Amino acid sequence: MKSWAWKPEKNQLLKEMGRPCFEDVLESLINGGFRDVLSNPNYPEQKLLIVMIDDYAHAVPFKETEELFFLFTVYPSRAYQKRYGGNEK
Repeated sequence: MKSWAWKPEKNQLLKEMGRPCFEDVLESLINGGFRDVLSNPNYPEQKLLIVMIDDYAHAVPFKETEELFFLFTVYPSRAYQKRYGGNEK
């Protein structure tokens, strides 16, 4: 089974900004928040994980290797909210 990784500094920055952090992404996955995995149109070597956090769609760019999933950031997405549902904020 692959593990999950990210830069601790980025995770701390997300927390300081009041945005969902990488632990929130993993919690969402555990609790059924997974929606999709898509190609990242801006970075062909990356994919986008779409998860629901607090009933709102969030995109999580990541890179997959043989050993792990490396997460780059987490951001709310109106476009994916329209596509994957949940309550409007």
